[in-house]
Amino acid sequence: MVCKGGKMKALQGRHMVRAAALVVALGLCGLAVSDVSQSPTVFPGTGGDSVTGGGRWSIVTNDSVEGGFNCPVQFYRLNYLTMEWELSDTVGSTLASTCDAGLYGDASSLAGDVVVVGAPGYNNNGGCTGFLGLTDNIPNRGGFALYRLTAETPPTSDWVRQDGRNCTNGVIQFATETDSSRDDDPQVFFGRSVSITQIGGDDYRLVIGAPGYNSGAGKVYVYSYSGNTLTLLATATGSGSDALGSAVTISSGFADGTVRVLAGAPGANGGAGEGRVYGVGATLTLEQTLTQAGSTGLGTEVSITERQLLLSATNAAYIWSGNPDLPIGSRFSFAQNFAGSGGGDVSQSAGIAAFGANAPTGSGAAVFRNPQTDDLADAEFVNAAAEVGDTGSLLGLDIRKTREYLWFADPDGGPSSEGQAIVYAFPAGQGGFNDTPFLYRQRSLPCDVEGLRLDEVFSSLGTSFATDNVNGKYDVFLYDSNKAATNATPYKQLADDYVFGPEDSNYSIWIATDIARYTPISACNDFTTPDNYDAASSPTNLPQNGGTPFSTVIRAQSYITLRAAAIDPKGGPDFARQMVNTPFPRDFTLADLRYVDASGVIKTLEQAEAANELSATVYIYDPAGSGSTAQGYRPVTPARTPPFDDTIRGYEGFWVVIKEDGIAGSNDQRHALLVPQPE
Repeated sequence: MVCKGGKMKALQGRHMVRAAALVVALGLCGLAVSDVSQSPTVFPGTGGDSVTGGGRWSIVTNDSVEGGFNCPVQFYRLNYLTMEWELSDTVGSTLASTCDAGLYGDASSLAGDVVVVGAPGYNNNGGCTGFLGLTDNIPNRGGFALYRLTAETPPTSDWVRQDGRNCTNGVIQFATETDSSRDDDPQVFFGRSVSITQIGGDDYRLVIGAPGYNSGAGKVYVYSYSGNTLTLLATATGSGSDALGSAVTISSGFADGTVRVLAGAPGANGGAGEGRVYGVGATLTLEQTLTQAGSTGLGTEVSITERQLLLSATNAAYIWSGNPDLPIGSRFSFAQNFAGSGGGDVSQSAGIAAFGANAPTGSGAAVFRNPQTDDLADAEFVNAAAEVGDTGSLLGLDIRKTREYLWFADPDGGPSSEGQAIVYAFPAGQGGFNDTPFLYRQRSLPCDVEGLRLDEVFSSLGTSFATDNVNGKYDVFLYDSNKAATNATPYKQLADDYVFGPEDSNYSIWIATDIARYTPISACNDFTTPDNYDAASSPTNLPQNGGTPFSTVIRAQSYITLRAAAIDPKGGPDFARQMVNTPFPRDFTLADLRYVDASGVIKTLEQAEAANELSATVYIYDPAGSGSTAQGYRPVTPARTPPFDDTIRGYEGFWVVIKEDGIAGSNDQRHALLVPQPE
């Protein structure tokens, strides 16, 4: 079997990956063409021992002495105007002995404004000999360090390493149980895995794994952290050769309010491995054990959300679906596994899953839009090894999926094997799925496609029906502002040679396909450039109604100009309908959508409706959706009026109804919607 590598295509000065790389080692020939991704950005000489991130921050660790820093932790901040990552701060350790020998930065995790960094090979306690019975020079005892954001003046920031729990040197936290446990033995590797979640405000929970505890039985430790006070809450131990804590993840995002830990025990069951779900309280309560026949090393890497669990094993990845309505102990059900996936790291964001692949001819990651139901043909494979070059043998073993980005740690990559980090950007997000042949869906073009032809934007779909009404594979209609504002069908059919113009960025599209398939965007110029963006942290400087702050952190906004209300041919009040584009590939709630009236006054949707300018209810065409009208439209309201939702998804388009007093002003930025980009 021979597979071809990914192609590069220059579009408007930017290099884009048009096709998924197909890799022999993973058996992934025939993968679907991916959504457009930019050519990778490489951060050389950064060590790349681990990567983590979320929101506007991504972190790269380095276990070397580099640039005058001992084992520096590098903090990258996302510029929401350019959507590029910029180095914002670098913080080193005070002890060089914590670096390479201490495996400093072997694992890392971010939540809110706090980062935890593991040092599982650390072998002394920095002058704390005798405290709680600890002594120096215990090989691979391990520890971890904490960093907190204390100031931010973009593009720079001030991240400060927090004082150690037991020591005054401000470097390392140790396991501190004072019972007769084996926390202080050699080869415990405390800090081999770390994870942190934000409960709210300055309240965090951490989980630390020590897979070598008690000769390989393994152990996990859960701490609370608030105001630089770290408190051990509970522990759980393995037995035999479980290696419990080889991988850990913690999440507070459960509807029942319970914080949960997923810990891997790849040595359990004679090496078959398993995952263990714990509820965090006064103790760690084992809620569910995850096993699968035929697995080897299950639990090598783990990821948890309420919707799904991801676990990796030797050359395979496994997925469990979550159902919060089921009783504890059975709420996670096995969905499927991907054999031959490379056995690397697992990571997820907004339901999109990435499975790291570590193989001699195809290291990178396979990205699945819906990992519970997709098959290998639906994956987007990012072949970083082939596209970057000079990558190392550990590529794919530590990855981080965030909304529009996929980060790789490459600790032995680079021209001199000095280590590096690699990031891919996906300006169009991860696309949508048309589940029924010839059923139209309302979609957005959430990236800049101005000047591109339809057959470039949707090159993976084949020929359009408008070009070939016999053999066409898909059909697209675009809102047409030249038709009457009260027209019941105000759109036009697009052929392959249609070139998107600047006005088209305001409007969403209808799209139908001949078979059930994903509809990825195969080419775009770049991310949408926002009209307003916020360089500060909090509070936001973006335009919003003074009496109604945003419900979440909003980093950018784009103006979507609206039409004026027109005379109703049926004799009713003046109105207009308009299909609206979502210019960013991120979900947002209607509570954060703003209306700008003809005088430039910014209003919430409820205020606009009270002024008879714009309806507070928007509509998405979703004929199979719960609560949809007889015509197939699902209402969406800021108040989540039952059974309605309050969220527009990153690839969804929507309709608005302009009311009688909604009139156009003399400025393009008036009588408009301000569509938000949340952090």
